[in-house]
Amino acid sequence: MSKSTRKQRSYDHRLKELVRSTGNIDVAIQRGVPRSTARGWLTKTMSDVITIDVLDMSLEKL
Repeated sequence: MSKSTRKQRSYDHRLKELVRSTGNIDVAIQRGVPRSTARGWLTKTMSDVITIDVLDMSLEKL
């Protein structure tokens, strides 16, 4: 019996936000995102994103 593992893809949060804000999944599909994934972005809430810029800031700047 062979064990196959599926690698989970991750997508740029800006692409997800573009789909959510426009309500149009075509822009994601044109870039190779599966239709079912792009449709899911319309219904799911957005998770927080932390960037390197924020990690380099002092507490006062945050």
